[in-house]
Amino acid sequence: MRARQLEVFRTIMQCGTLTEAARILNASQPALSQVLLNTEDVLGFKLFERVKDRLVPTPEAEELYPEADRIFGELENLRRTALS
Repeated sequence: MRARQLEVFRTIMQCGTLTEAARILNASQPALSQVLLNTEDVLGFKLFERVKDRLVPTPEAEELYPEADRIFGELENLRRTALS
């Protein structure tokens, strides 16, 4: 996963909707939808089931999320260190 894919996955997991994730990430919903589809294609499995207005994490997404959250935190720490 690329950093942007990780960020989008993490934010969708936290928000539950593409619309809210797009608002938080200051991106369009179609752009995030494309990132999500590309990520699922690269991984070879779905991360979310689409149920009404929400994205429900698959068991695979639930398993990946803690590690993705940890890695994203490390990337943020690296960014802060580089900028200081």
